[in-house]
Parts: sequence; C-alpha cells; structure tokens
Amino acid sequence: MPRLMFQRPRHIEWENLSPTFGRMAAEPFEKGYALTVGGSLRRVLLSAIPGTAVVWVKVAGVAAGGDRLPGIEEDLANLLLNLKKLVVRLAGHADSGTAHLDVRGPRAATGGDFTGPGIEVVTPELHLANVTAGGKLALEIGIHSGRGYVSSDRHGDAVPAGAIGLDAAFSPIRRVNYQVEMSRLGNITDYEKLIVEITTDGSIAPDHAFLQASKLLRDHFDLFTPAGAEEEDDEPSAAVASAETTRDA
Repeated sequence: MPRLMFQRPRHIEWENLSPTFGRMAAEPFEKGYALTVGGSLRRVLLSAIPGTAVVWVKVAGVAAGGDRLPGIEEDLANLLLNLKKLVVRLAGHADSGTAHLDVRGPRAATGGDFTGPGIEVVTPELHLANVTAGGKLALEIGIHSGRGYVSSDRHGDAVPAGAIGLDAAFSPIRRVNYQVEMSRLGNITDYEKLIVEITTDGSIAPDHAFLQASKLLRDHFDLFTPAGAEEEDDEPSAAVASAETTRDA
C-alpha cells in the first residue's frame, strides 16, 4: 500500500520555563491528535512521575498520646501538617534517607534547619513551628522515594519503632493543564496546536518531568510494535531538526 503522509509536530518549544513552571507548545497536529497526546501526557505526569516525601518523624519530648510539645507554640497536629509540606531531594539514586533538626528558642524552626547526608531541602523557608524562649525542638525525619499517594498505615516496616507515620504525597507535580488551539501549515488551516502547562514542587524541573512522562508513554507503546516492523517515515528528519533548532534557540 502507498504511504499516506501523517502530519507530526514540526515545532516544539518551551515558551516559559522556570524551576517550578513550564509552558510547552507543539504544532502542527492532525485534527484530534493534540487532544489525544495532551490527555495522555497529563495522566502520566499526575500519576507516574516519582518523587520524595517525609514518611515518618520522631519528635523528642512527646509523651505517649500527647498533643502538646513543651516550649512549642504549635500543637503536634499542626507540626505534622507542616512537615508534610516539606520538599526534599535525595542525592544520587538513593531511595531513602534521614535528616535531623535541633532548634532552641526563641525563634522559628524552618525547613532549612534540617541537615542530613544526601538530603537537599528544596523549601528551606517552610515554617514548621515557633520555639519559645528556653524551648527546644528536636526532630528526626525519614524520607523515601515513591509514586502517588501512600497513607501512613501502608508504610509498613519503613516506619521505625517510636516514630509517627505520615501520609505521603510523593508526586512532585502540583498541576498540569493543557489546551488545544487551531494551527496553520501552509494553506491548510485545520491543524492543531497543543499547549501544556506544568507546575512542580521544585524538586524536578518541568521539562525533565515532561521528558520522563514522554519516555514512559513511548515504552508502553513500544510493546505493541513487533520487532522488525516497518516504521512510517513522515519526514522525521525535518521534524526532529526543527524541534532541536527550537530547543537550542
């Protein structure tokens, strides 16, 4: 059978890119395919990109069943809620780590007070608790990598004796939006343009998260391509060259 040209995006660029936000535009797509690609990418970005989270904490001075900490203005529940917001990175390919905090008042304890080997705090300004004059806050936290959301009762042996397990939201992706606009190529005006906006927690760059999602989708579709199958050749070199030129610019 003769091959019929199937239009693939020729222009791919990041119109806006920061450590926590990215806006990517790709065009032109055949009618309906911008929606197909955008929906698939959004699903993978929100559900499958791995991240790190605090899964347990040991708090010095907490009595069994108590909800108050001596010398701390916040109660235990508010302290734990603040710890869940802490964003950290694990160095290298480590899948777990620990960090410590030791603050004496009067001053506020923040995420930047945590120290530990192979641990980088992405949100050092995060407020944890106010330590009063003469008070002390000593914490040890356990950090693990994972995907999605895992409740505290499912961490199992990952929570050591004497520690409080925390619900963990591992995904580093905070928000993904996409929209489809009309695009023109030559005299043809019914092509489509895909715009994807990604917001992360800062532990991963938006373009790196996008690349991971794209690779995951590709790996799944490769399973349906028999070995040695003939591949379509709809001007791949032109599309790739245009995309590379745009990225370099």
